[in-house]
Amino acid sequence: MSKSASSPANYIALTDAPEMAEKKIKRAVTDSGAEIKYDLKKKSAITNLMTIYSLLAGVSLKELEAAYRGKGYGDFKNDLAREVKKFLRVFQTKYNSFTDEAVKQILKQGAAKVGPVAEETLKRVKNKLGII
Repeated sequence: MSKSASSPANYIALTDAPEMAEKKIKRAVTDSGAEIKYDLKKKSAITNLMTIYSLLAGVSLKELEAAYRGKGYGDFKNDLAREVKKFLRVFQTKYNSFTDEAVKQILKQGAAKVGPVAEETLKRVKNKLGII
C-alpha cells in the first residue's frame, strides 16, 4: 500500500468504509514467497503491511513474525483486515461525532492558546533582524 500512488486502491483513507479497507488489504500486492518476515529490502510489500498491523494491534514485528511462522499471506491479510476494520470503526465513530460548531470551537481554543507564543516568537525574530 502506498500513500504516494495515484489509485485509491493503493491506500486506505481514514474515511474509507471498513469493508472497502478490507478489500484493499486483501488485494494488496505482496512479495514473492509466502513467509511473513520483516525485511525492507527483500520483502518491502509485506514489511509495509506488517508495520501497519504492528502499529494498530500494538504488537512487535518480531511477535508478528512468530505468530505467522508457517502461515501464508492469506491468513496474515485476513487478520490485518480485522485490525484495520476495528480501528476504522472506532476512529470514524469519533470523527463523525464532531459537529462543525465543535470543530470551530476547538480551532478557536487552539488559536487562543498558541497566539501569545507565536507573538513572542515573532517579536524575538524581528528583534534579531533589527526590524524592531
